[in-house]
Amino acid sequence: MYLEGIQNGKRFLDLAKKSKKPIIVIKGGKSEKGAHAALSHTGSLAGSYEIYKGAFAQAGVIVAESLEEVFNIAKLFITLPKPKGKKVQIITNGGGYGILTVDEVEKQGLPLAEMSAKTKLFLKHHVPKIVIIANPMDLVGDATNERYGLALKMCVDDKNIDLILLIILHQTPLIDEKIIDIVAVHKGKKPIIVLSAGGKQTKILSRRFESLNIPVFAFPQEAVTSLKKYIEYF
Repeated sequence: MYLEGIQNGKRFLDLAKKSKKPIIVIKGGKSEKGAHAALSHTGSLAGSYEIYKGAFAQAGVIVAESLEEVFNIAKLFITLPKPKGKKVQIITNGGGYGILTVDEVEKQGLPLAEMSAKTKLFLKHHVPKIVIIANPMDLVGDATNERYGLALKMCVDDKNIDLILLIILHQTPLIDEKIIDIVAVHKGKKPIIVLSAGGKQTKILSRRFESLNIPVFAFPQEAVTSLKKYIEYF
């Protein structure tokens, strides 16, 4: 929903509270000049944005800060199963990208998962090339499709983990398009978001992921911001 102003605030909020569907709002007229433009456009008194945000929070309305974010949040509702909690596990084949994602998860106030001792022990014995069996889990630059598959399966089965941010940097040499099928096997079992940044080939593979209803983001900030708002709805 694009919204400039509300004439009957109480009725809007009563209906929003009763809604069985998520409502995502982007507010027009947040700035002084934007509010003036809204008044000229539809005769709407835009009002204080902070007041609107507070009212929306009480009614369970999700507030997006940009048009791009509207579609990013909606994408998660379309593609992901309902989360059982908020604990996030990061899996990566690029250490730096994993660290940036941890920073963003912490900044947004989401808890990082602590995988079970069983998961750690299995990975230590069966996938010894994993450098860091923690959070983020670093599969390193020579990660294979099979290494991703084992790491992902263990995290999907681990009850200490609620959501998975799966970083796949397709530029590394031992990963090919079969990684899509490996991830798709776990679709619907637990919320999985793919993070992939790169050029033409990455964009092609990202479109293939999304054609299977597996959401893909290029950058940690947009992924984690959308994920947080998705989680908080529940």
